[in-house]
Amino acid sequence: MAKKAMDSDNIITCKTTAAFLDFVVRVTKQEHTMHVVFTSSDSFFENWLKKRVNPCHFQTLVLGDLTRKEAHDYYLHLVNSHPYMSLNMKNNLTNLDFKVPFGMTGGRMFFIKAYVHQVYTSGYFDDPMHFKPVQNYISTMENDFTGDPKTYTAAQAIYVARLLADSPGYLSYRELKKELGIEVIEEMISRNFLHYRPISTFAHDLIPFPLMPVLTASSEPARRAMEYLLEAHGKE
Repeated sequence: MAKKAMDSDNIITCKTTAAFLDFVVRVTKQEHTMHVVFTSSDSFFENWLKKRVNPCHFQTLVLGDLTRKEAHDYYLHLVNSHPYMSLNMKNNLTNLDFKVPFGMTGGRMFFIKAYVHQVYTSGYFDDPMHFKPVQNYISTMENDFTGDPKTYTAAQAIYVARLLADSPGYLSYRELKKELGIEVIEEMISRNFLHYRPISTFAHDLIPFPLMPVLTASSEPARRAMEYLLEAHGKE
């Protein structure tokens, strides 16, 4: 009975989704009465949408993270405008080589803000392993390196982590899919082990600029965690 009820719910959900997307196409492309903008942090959202809507009917815009200069400006703004931070700490942080925090946070505003807050509350640190988001990623990604996933092995996780460690920050989606298979790539994405990035002329955070869809770590803290786990499991 429970399975039948679940199947029925899935059918209703699919029909509701299809009806809503049909409505969106009608009011945007056929009637031209409104614009519709979908936002998602799911890296595979574009592929999900392509299965339900003709790609000619929508345009994908990848915002990406801040560039290093933009991230540095935002970091300085957070430090200098902090209402409770001492002048001495502000001076120390503004004179700090930005490659230290940027190596932990990347250009994600959420993580830059988290770094400034952690330094304010707990004191300065330069070891990524002391950054709480990195610690959280280590905990959640540990299973990828111990054989928990259904479609890929620990050895494959170590292999991909090593490829990313030796890369400019991204891997070719097409080449890795060809090598490991689409099922492996999709599970790595669904588990947030990898992040899918379609082509975008708007985002400028990846250097050199990729001309094809790529795969990255889900964030810079995730990449630091991946490197730590690679060191821990890669020698086993």
